[in-house]
Amino acid sequence: MANRFSAPEASSLNFLISGLNLPEGAEMFILSKDGRIIHGPITGDVIYDHVYASDIIESQDVLMVVKCKKTSFKNFQ
Repeated sequence: MANRFSAPEASSLNFLISGLNLPEGAEMFILSKDGRIIHGPITGDVIYDHVYASDIIESQDVLMVVKCKKTSFKNFQ
């Protein structure tokens, strides 16, 4: 699963994601469009009360990717 986020006027992006539940063994990554910045792997160990706050990512365009087992995908929220 992947989502792209873009803010053409921004110098950086960061995210506060609530209601996040990664299945066991899943990993989330936040990547700059140019591939120079990779934030992750983000795992369930760093998600507290279903909330995750990212570091600042110095990019106007990012791709958020979740890697998980096919059998666990239905448990991803």
